[in-house]
Amino acid sequence: MNQFEIDEVINSLTRINSDRKYWFVRTQAGDFYETFLENSYIAIGYDTIRLSIIKSANENKHAKKALSEAIKKKFPEETRPGYIGNQLIDFTYKIKQGDIVVIPSSGSSHISIGEVKSTPVFEVTDPLSKKDCPFLKRKSIEWLKMHVPLKTLDSQLLRLKYTQRTVTLIPEDLTSYIDRNIVPLYVKDNNAHLALNVQKTDHLSAYNLFGAWADLLELADEFGDSEGIEINKEDFDIRINVQSPGTIEFISYSIIGLVALSVIVAAIIGAEFESNSKVLKFKFKTEGLLQRITKFLDKRQDRIMKMNLNEKLKQMDLKKDDVVQILKELNEKGRFK
Repeated sequence: MNQFEIDEVINSLTRINSDRKYWFVRTQAGDFYETFLENSYIAIGYDTIRLSIIKSANENKHAKKALSEAIKKKFPEETRPGYIGNQLIDFTYKIKQGDIVVIPSSGSSHISIGEVKSTPVFEVTDPLSKKDCPFLKRKSIEWLKMHVPLKTLDSQLLRLKYTQRTVTLIPEDLTSYIDRNIVPLYVKDNNAHLALNVQKTDHLSAYNLFGAWADLLELADEFGDSEGIEINKEDFDIRINVQSPGTIEFISYSIIGLVALSVIVAAIIGAEFESNSKVLKFKFKTEGLLQRITKFLDKRQDRIMKMNLNEKLKQMDLKKDDVVQILKELNEKGRFK
């Protein structure tokens, strides 16, 4: 592969801004969960508090007192007007375009993940219908992942379930678990991340688990050598959720190396997807990276059989949808056409 081809593949990947923030926004015990999804927004109450007061409080800490006084006057039952004021400021001005929001369903059994489409709050004069959320202060959201069972996610994210705030800034140490649920292969801070979900529900042999990935990294390294691409199996870090089912995440500054690894995995597990009314399988000859990896694996077929890679990966029961999502994205951006 020449450098232009490599750059094309790298530039086609999803890139995540390391400055974006992640927010957990409650849905009134799940009452507004469905309408938030159906109508592409999130909302907060206290409609009679004017946006101009919230704006002043955001820009001037001395004006926060006026915001608290306004809340205390209009909502005398609230015992913590300062806390409510901070929540209104966070919702109105701290949640910005490009940020990620996570909302919980009733009982927090499921979550949905979306991207904020605009920074300013918009106010509606009336709810859309009787079933709609009555709160008038809203932000537009594009939902990226909906109805994800919380129990299928990394256990670290369970911490979100117990926060009581309406609007909570998600700690930075949890953001990677959210990123990999949005897209399984992405670039952030000049590192590539690949997350694959192991669906096996019973005993998983440590020998097969670690042996399989060592063999796969060896193949990626060999593919690099055959194509004159700098791929070093020692440049990959790995994070493993020890639960089963769980997630295996690879991190590497060798972006093309991680792309090659993901395509090799896809080829061996037999991932496929539809494109232009055709089902593309990994024996389907196309130009570019896919063709090169297909030919490389054909030449290494005897070795792959000796490694027993097909069986080892089969035992893990990797979630094919994750790999297919990667292939679709690369294909849609023209890299496999």
